[in-house]
Amino acid sequence: MSIYLLSQLNSVCLCYSILQLLLSLVFQLVFMRHLEKLLGSLRICIIYVVCGIAGSLSSAIFIPYHVEVSSCTAVIFGSIKYIILHVSLVRAF
Repeated sequence: MSIYLLSQLNSVCLCYSILQLLLSLVFQLVFMRHLEKLLGSLRICIIYVVCGIAGSLSSAIFIPYHVEVSSCTAVIFGSIKYIILHVSLVRAF
């Protein structure tokens, strides 16, 4: 694995402050636990990592010379989008 890929995976787990860490943990305990029961551990792991890497890369593209620790927030918003998409598709069929 390259160093860049490892740094992207590491940034998925970083939070900016204690408040962001607490909000992330509450979100994971409330929403992600039920979603994991519904979809399985592997799919949740893939969603978590892909949303985190996409958040890091979009932060690097839009703010190239400023270091951001926002992947934790990107994972939360990506998971919310997936929940909304999953619920809307299940209700459509």
